[in-house]
Amino acid sequence: MAFCGNCGTQLDDGAKFCPKCGQVVGGASVPQQEVIQPQTSVEQEKKEKLKIWQKVLCFLIGPVGILCGLILLIRKKTSMAKSALLLGALGTIFNVMLTQSGGNSSNGNMEKAAKTEESVQETSITNDASEAEESIDETAVSEIANQIAEEGYNDGYQCGFSLGTSIANPQQEVIKSNFSIEHGAPSTPEMAELFRIYKENYERGYREGQKAGQ
Repeated sequence: MAFCGNCGTQLDDGAKFCPKCGQVVGGASVPQQEVIQPQTSVEQEKKEKLKIWQKVLCFLIGPVGILCGLILLIRKKTSMAKSALLLGALGTIFNVMLTQSGGNSSNGNMEKAAKTEESVQETSITNDASEAEESIDETAVSEIANQIAEEGYNDGYQCGFSLGTSIANPQQEVIKSNFSIEHGAPSTPEMAELFRIYKENYERGYREGQKAGQ
């Protein structure tokens, strides 16, 4: 009866290899192959760094865009304020998406099972952000329109009061010039609408100022 010289397992007659350890009967031990752990590639490291920078940029763009939008609203720059608010909302949404995708990627197979739920969450976040942005825009536009109307009336009243009856109607070039100095040329649809509000209230204030100055 033969036994394996490596592990001592009993061998069948005529066996050439040990059924347990694979040792050649009557030969030297077979060296085990060294398991080489795969190393992280340079390309993968670059992707990880890119993801980190994307998260940082999205995190900064969101609050900075919203803050700039509010400042522009205060300064009555409606068109630029809308763009800044939209940029801030998109930055916030992308930041949430990147955060969610980063957390899900570490869960392996759970990421595939959560795709449907993640899609629903992203849609909900997008809708909520859009509704919030529309609400901010409507409130801001209403406030700016009221400010423009009041400003137009005051400018027209002062002009009509000082001129009295010397000029029957306000000159349109003067109205447009006064508006452009404060708010810029009415070259966009939004600015054209604000100019219309300013002009109507300017003319009304001018007529009332004339009556008071007589």
